Amino acid sequence: MTGLPRRVSGEAVYATLGAAAPAGVTKQELLDATGLSTNQVSLGLAWVRDIAATEHATPLTWDHRHGYRLDGNDGTWTAYEPSQIRTRLGSLSRFVKAPSHPTTRGPPTASGSPSSSTPPPTSTTPTPSWSDATPSWSASGGPSPRA
Repeated sequence: MTGLPRRVSGEAVYATLGAAAPAGVTKQELLDATGLSTNQVSLGLAWVRDIAATEHATPLTWDHRHGYRLDGNDGTWTAYEPSQIRTRLGSLSRFVKAPSHPTTRGPPTASGSPSSSTPPPTSTTPTPSWSDATPSWSASGGPSPRA
C-alpha cells in the first residue's frame, strides 16, 4: 500500500493493537498483521499515540517485554509515564551539556583527552596581567617606560 493517509494506517494499527490487547505486539508483528510498510506503521503508531489513544482514553505504551500495547490499566500507565519523563529529561540534559558547535572538541585521543581539530587561536597582542594594569611612576612624575 502506498500513499495512505496517516489516519488510515493509524486505524489499521489501532485495530491490530486492539485485537492483541492487553498483550503487546512487536513492530514486526504489526508489519505482518497490517500489511503496511515500516514507514506507514510508524506513522500509524504516531497517529494512535496522538489521536486514537486520547479519544479512547487508552494510552499506547511500549516496553521491551511486551512491545506496543493499548492498555487501560492505570498501573501500566503510571509505571510508563515516569520512565518516559526520565528518558526525555536525559535527552534534554545531554543536549544542554553538549558542545555548542560540533567542531569545538574533536574525538578523544589515545590519552583520553579530546583532540582539537583546529589549533587554538593565537593572539598578536600579549594578554595583560594584573601587574601590567598597575602603572609604575618615575621620578619625573609620569609613567616609566617598561622594559
